[in-house]
Amino acid sequence: MRNTNAARVRRASGRRWIVALIACGCFGVGLPGVTLAQSPAANAGKRPLMFSELPADQQAQILGAVAPPPLPQREAPYSTPMYYLLAKGFGAGANGELRLERNRPDWQEVLIRDWAELGLTSTHFYTGPTKWQNPDYVQAVRDFRRLSQKYGLKIGVRLGGDEQFQGIEGSGWNMHPRNPENRIDEYVQWVAQVAQTFKGQAEYYIVGDEVNANLWEESVGDGTRTYASAPEERRWTPEIYMQVFTKISQAIKSADPEAKTCMFGMAGLDWGYVKALHELGYTRIADGIAANPGFSASQAVIDFVAKVRSLSPNMKLYSNGVGYVPAKVDNPFPSNATNYTYMDDQTQAIMVAKGFISLFDIGWDYTPYYILIRQWVLPDGRTAPHWYGFFGLCDLVLDEHGNLTVKHYPAWYAMRTVAHVFHSRSNTQPAPERIHLSEPVDHAASYVRNGYEKLIVLWNDSDDASGKQVTTTLQIAGTKYTYPVRIPLYNHCNVQDVPYRIERNAVVIDNLTVGPGPVILRLVAHEQAFAE
Repeated sequence: MRNTNAARVRRASGRRWIVALIACGCFGVGLPGVTLAQSPAANAGKRPLMFSELPADQQAQILGAVAPPPLPQREAPYSTPMYYLLAKGFGAGANGELRLERNRPDWQEVLIRDWAELGLTSTHFYTGPTKWQNPDYVQAVRDFRRLSQKYGLKIGVRLGGDEQFQGIEGSGWNMHPRNPENRIDEYVQWVAQVAQTFKGQAEYYIVGDEVNANLWEESVGDGTRTYASAPEERRWTPEIYMQVFTKISQAIKSADPEAKTCMFGMAGLDWGYVKALHELGYTRIADGIAANPGFSASQAVIDFVAKVRSLSPNMKLYSNGVGYVPAKVDNPFPSNATNYTYMDDQTQAIMVAKGFISLFDIGWDYTPYYILIRQWVLPDGRTAPHWYGFFGLCDLVLDEHGNLTVKHYPAWYAMRTVAHVFHSRSNTQPAPERIHLSEPVDHAASYVRNGYEKLIVLWNDSDDASGKQVTTTLQIAGTKYTYPVRIPLYNHCNVQDVPYRIERNAVVIDNLTVGPGPVILRLVAHEQAFAE
């Protein structure tokens, strides 16, 4: 089919194409003119070429066709709670080791740029009324909005409260209609100010947090909170909540008609509460349902999603936070956080990757992960953990000159791979072609995107990174999709050839080892080529 020297030249040229495309970044759009696979009947007995053996122009064509679109064009749930508004007074550390004496938009940009590289599609910005009286804070909000727009990140807003002005969460008696001294009207006025500030860029607003749990919450220091059952007359029943939510939703939509509004993030999957809201007319004034379901795609979560879609197919699914996947750190903060199973960094990375693949798969729209920043590393070597820092994926490192850089842990790279591979839900559907494994694994899923790209994901369930390992033969029905490559969990750009053969109208991959970490394979419906 081609002489050996020519093949070597093409392979070398192809590698240069790959390097060039990676250097341009992993944000891109598909190239036109992709050819679909042809029947291999005339090539029986010949070895099918691997991806790296293709001519450079074909490699470039394939890479362009599977490249993820720019962030604003993606349909994916990747987000983070935005507790990092780097305004004057921002602090971190168990003993206040870090305290900003002025706004730092330069540091804010470092962080937002890092999130864009990670593949986040939005942030989940938590805010309360009192801080908006501070001009430094308001300016930091404007900088945050400007920088988010610059890097293509959407903004979700969680409307909360603070010690001076409670919101609809915890002990939010300030906002309760049964409180004769409630401050509902003041809160609604503040909400209108927030909506005006974020007009045209806020994707959604979530109003409150977990009041369906009927718990009374108080802070007692060191990040510790105590909870007690809320008195009956102070509970946020669906009827009480709707009285306040209706006013808030109207204020938001008056200021920004395109913004979506949503109930509080529920504790668990409280379908009874959702159903009661629906009967009170909730779906006529709101755009989404919010719950904090945890970091898994259990059958209960899948069933809940189906019920929400049955209320209204266009209802969005939001959360105030998911992903309590803690890593081992020397000094956990808060120090009394003893109810978690700490993991090594690689195990944390695997759990994060599985969690986000699952949440993409079930169709949750926004799933903010707790929490990206593990700690600040100060110029003198001290560390300042940020809130529940042992959930973190990266450190923020300061040098003696005031420069900020980011140190990444394995979970950051794993999340980046998932975000840049599973990026467009409406175009990513379960594959009709059957896959068969000679030795079963705990999770096996197959998807197709745009009729051109097939993704296969395999893993075993395990509590640690060195758990169950299975060597299996993978058989994929049909020969439309070939040129399989493996996408490494910690570097999605560094694709690796996967040897394969075509047998009895199927693509066969032998000796595939599957462990706890997701094995991600990509095949494409490109014209097949065979070695002589």
